[in-house]
Amino acid sequence: DATITNNKAAYAGGGIAVGAFNAGNSPSKLIMTGGKVNENSADCGGGGIFIQAGFTGKAGSAEISGGQIINNQMTGK
Repeated sequence: DATITNNKAAYAGGGIAVGAFNAGNSPSKLIMTGGKVNENSADCGGGGIFIQAGFTGKAGSAEISGGQIINNQMTGK
């Protein structure tokens, strides 16, 4: 299983970021069936996983059926 660990984002999605801020992009989807997202951080949102949900019909989504999402944080800087 994959491990995503010890990453940092200045804005959002320290471990994984799904979606886009541009309304012209297609919707994106994260499918997680195992692995670990651990000890990641982001200043604004989504320390471990950030799902963009700002545009009608273009929002990111996630289907998480397994794995661990632990010890992540949003620092609020």
